[in-house]
Amino acid sequence: MSDAKRKEAAAAVAESTAGGDDGGENAAKRSKLMEESASQAPSPISDAAPSPQAASPSSLTASSTTQLASAQDERASDSEPLYRFRYAVVCSSNQNRSMEAHLFLKQRGFNVESYGTGSCVKIPGPSIDRPNVFEFDSISYDEMYKQLEAQNKALYQQTGMLAMLDRNRKIKRNPEKFQRATDKRFDIILTCETRIFDEVVRDLQQRDNTTGELVHICNLDIKDTHECATQGALNFVHLAQLMEATDDLDEEVEAVIARFEDDTGEELMHSVAFY
Repeated sequence: MSDAKRKEAAAAVAESTAGGDDGGENAAKRSKLMEESASQAPSPISDAAPSPQAASPSSLTASSTTQLASAQDERASDSEPLYRFRYAVVCSSNQNRSMEAHLFLKQRGFNVESYGTGSCVKIPGPSIDRPNVFEFDSISYDEMYKQLEAQNKALYQQTGMLAMLDRNRKIKRNPEKFQRATDKRFDIILTCETRIFDEVVRDLQQRDNTTGELVHICNLDIKDTHECATQGALNFVHLAQLMEATDDLDEEVEAVIARFEDDTGEELMHSVAFY
């Protein structure tokens, strides 16, 4: 697919997209928040800034639906991704914030993976001093779900942990630790907290540089609650759309950041590293 066609396809999907985790009332709130997202997709970076949130799938126009179908057909025919860049989203435990963003970006056709940087995976338990602790890269989300369900189904339904794990197990098998993914290459790494941003930058700087490939690391501070994770995911979608709209991201990244901050009122940290 040519760059022009890929950008045209990205624009078509951008028309249709928006800008921790639990079930029950919070799941309904998440759905309502997505439905209330505004319907504007990002225009060129030099233009006036629209809302970072776009239309829900039900509000697609006939024209944009046709464009989207055409773009997806073309992507399927030549086996190339719809978007140019490879994304990673990183939080501490690869449970709430990174997985919500993983879901939102994946649903919109972005090439995305997700990770955590913590020493272990922690899920809130029956009290603040008794979290459930698991190892990265071994136990699956499904196994975690079954353990918590057997431990106290009513409690973890109420706190939303079962709904979170149910969502996660539909996306991928298990939580993954960023520091162990040394064979992976990304164009853009999105972190959900300043501490995580620092850990990612430090890890990349300590690796042996072999290819010289540049990677952009961007941080958006997202409170580790279900509702904040949803809004953060919408903001990451908007940031990714702005990045995909550039001709040369390395040259235009400062303009992208300025546009994003103007659109959302959020402060974005940025650094670069090399593989």
